[in-house]
Amino acid sequence: MDAFIELSMKKDFKDITIKDITSAATVNRATFYYHFIDKYDLLEKVLSESVMREVIKEVSTHEIINEETLETIFFSIIRSQTSISNQYQRSYEAFTPQIETIFKEELQVFFYRDRGKTVV
Repeated sequence: MDAFIELSMKKDFKDITIKDITSAATVNRATFYYHFIDKYDLLEKVLSESVMREVIKEVSTHEIINEETLETIFFSIIRSQTSISNQYQRSYEAFTPQIETIFKEELQVFFYRDRGKTVV
């Protein structure tokens, strides 16, 4: 994952190959395919871990779901988007659909899981 992140800063996503990733990570193709289906699967896992970890961490500190909680979610997402766009300038456009999907899925899980919390 770290090798992929490094490559994403240097090359456009469309130009990154499995060979690039495995060479940078010093693993063989079999090891890569043991963990990931393809580079899109790797991208999804990298983004899920890096993007949503901080958002959920910030939001989960709230005891109730109210305007402040929603504001925290909103600003946390904006900070994450800004960080990703700065970090992955070359590939940000390619990442956008995956980022949007990850945000939607993770927030749905968060709200579904915490539906027992008081909504004010």
